[in-house]
Amino acid sequence: MENNTDNEIINNTDNTQEAQNIEQTPAQENKKLLTSILDGSFLTSRIFLRQLPFIFFLGLLALIYITVRNHSEKTLISYTLLHREVRELRAESISIASELMFISKQSEVYKAVTEKNLGLIEASEPPKKIIIKKNQKYNF
Repeated sequence: MENNTDNEIINNTDNTQEAQNIEQTPAQENKKLLTSILDGSFLTSRIFLRQLPFIFFLGLLALIYITVRNHSEKTLISYTLLHREVRELRAESISIASELMFISKQSEVYKAVTEKNLGLIEASEPPKKIIIKKNQKYNF
């Protein structure tokens, strides 16, 4: 008879503990969760350990995202710098071309030749076109 009484006491104790666990309020559950996070015991729970590969996968995705964003920012900066350099070089090319057009005018060439005393004179006759027929032999 004593065995039955002891078993009943143990069963009653287990039932009260289960009832207390079931009847926890959300505030108590949040407090329990917070303490498990702060003391690190949640790291050893089965739920966390089962989700560990997924957490590593998310970490890998975050690293890839950071790397791709950093690379795209560097590419954008490089593109902006090259675009600016192209505009500067285009402006320089246009100014050099206009200066060359100005310098290569006949009047400017004549001024440059007379300033340097090269002894050249301006042609008074226009240049003549040399025409060679296909069957004609060259006599140089």
